[in-house]
Amino acid sequence: MSVSGALTGKNQVAAERERFKLDVERRDFVARTEVNQSFTKYFALVRRSIYKAFEFDLPPRQEGLSAIEIKKMNRRRLDEILRGLPLLIDIEGKV
Repeated sequence: MSVSGALTGKNQVAAERERFKLDVERRDFVARTEVNQSFTKYFALVRRSIYKAFEFDLPPRQEGLSAIEIKKMNRRRLDEILRGLPLLIDIEGKV
């Protein structure tokens, strides 16, 4: 490899590094730890919402219902929770 070829290669690597840094600043790339933290936080929000619904909200309203009615009510409530996740994450899940 010639000296000019080595310099061209070094310049390309330096340019790539600078492009990557700029992409990171623009938030085109996010650190893996930040993604993991966000995922963990969002999972906790989902889990909390589901437990709240199925341990506290639904049981008193399901007293005396048939198994099929309970199943339908549970499914509706779970669908409501899942449909509301984007809003829940937007309100409570700010990173």
